[in-house]
Amino acid sequence: MTATAALRAEGIARDDRRRHLGEVSLALEPGTVLAVRGSERESATLIKTLFRTLEPDRGSLVLVAGDRELDLAHAGDRAVAWARRRWLGLFDGRVRELPNRAASRAVAGPAGEDATAAAVLDGLGVSDPSEPVGLLGERERTAVALALALHRPAAILLLHRPLGGLEREARERAAQLIGDAAAAGSAVLATLATSDEPLGGLEGELGSAP
Repeated sequence: MTATAALRAEGIARDDRRRHLGEVSLALEPGTVLAVRGSERESATLIKTLFRTLEPDRGSLVLVAGDRELDLAHAGDRAVAWARRRWLGLFDGRVRELPNRAASRAVAGPAGEDATAAAVLDGLGVSDPSEPVGLLGERERTAVALALALHRPAAILLLHRPLGGLEREARERAAQLIGDAAAAGSAVLATLATSDEPLGGLEGELGSAP
């Protein structure tokens, strides 16, 4: 990653009963990890709102990249698509790669090395990184999705329950990779379950995040 960016939310909220989000203010700055704990539904809603899959009913959500600022809360579809493509990375547990592509090749990307990607996948609990993604079990597909987000991290990285479903050693490796992404300049937000180990950095409850 060669460029950094920040994402600053001020009073974003959603009033929808099914996808409710209490008022949240937070700042994701380059080189930092912010971990927040909350219910599954509210955590998912926060991530979707920050990624602008859902639109906030009020508040501002400002992307700061160099000398450019864009309020994603009020931006049009083309501007949001540009922000996602250029600056935002998402992990929500789903794999969006072709099912017949080897897991290591999917994670490595067009110019990457399969061996390096395979080592990342092995650390996250994928027993055979050369196996096509579509033939992996649910837990291993989730690990592939997490590896995709962390191996080539975006400037702003939004992670929903990144430790969920992983074995203990894999959770430790995931936490290390999250720290590595921040050390490389990414601004990281991770939502955690109550039982998850601390990630370090700042941590708060939804609705009162630092």
